[in-house]
Amino acid sequence: MIWQKAGNVIEKARKTGALHPISATTIEHEVHNVHFTYHLRNQLAEKKPHQLTQTSNPFLPHEAAMFVDSLGDNHKVLLNKFPVLSPHLLVCSNTFINQSQALTESDLNAWHDVLSENNASQTNTHRLGFFNSAPTAGASQPHRHMQVIEVQHPLTPFMEAFQQWLPNKTLSLRYSSPMQLYQAYQEALQRLSLLHPDQDTSPHNILLTEHNIWLIPRSDVQYLGIYANGLNFSGHFLLKDQTQLDWLKTQNPFDILAKLIKV
Repeated sequence: MIWQKAGNVIEKARKTGALHPISATTIEHEVHNVHFTYHLRNQLAEKKPHQLTQTSNPFLPHEAAMFVDSLGDNHKVLLNKFPVLSPHLLVCSNTFINQSQALTESDLNAWHDVLSENNASQTNTHRLGFFNSAPTAGASQPHRHMQVIEVQHPLTPFMEAFQQWLPNKTLSLRYSSPMQLYQAYQEALQRLSLLHPDQDTSPHNILLTEHNIWLIPRSDVQYLGIYANGLNFSGHFLLKDQTQLDWLKTQNPFDILAKLIKV
């Protein structure tokens, strides 16, 4: 059981100091009847190393304290060492595959397995997968990894509201099986013109639930110093200081996200 193992690994990693959660205050905010969650970073919190300063691949080899379980022949599940939300799991390829390459059917199956495992028993939270395909889409590592978290609010109201706010610029498709998930993913890549002939892709985010896959083309990683990865498109913002928070409260966050989308 991946999630049960993850809980045990998290507890041990916290006790040993191997896990470095990002300390932040959570502020709930509502815009157009949609929940947003702003995470105001503790100014004394340890900063996550920036991609440009890292010379090694933390997934190959992985840190033993972050290892949760193997997942078939091609993937493994690790903890995010610097989580804002917990649990925060990473589904990583065992060998190096560039993050910008199109996901394979094996990638999507492994991701879906972690997302959906025992999910029917989750009554107070919602599982959410997200993927950042490139630095422009918020990726901090080039090694293939998909992410899964648990959130308090479902994605569907946010996704529907956003698509009304900026119609025809993103694409959400429903699926009912892993095979249909892969087909929906390929269709979305084609319809949004994200796939290149060499199987590389243009920058984009993916948000995944048990029945929906949502692809979001990206043009920029930040707007006025507020950085956004796939998780932002579920209504979560990590803010560096009170000034950012005060400013964001005066803005329509849908407008900010819209500025980060390729149009």
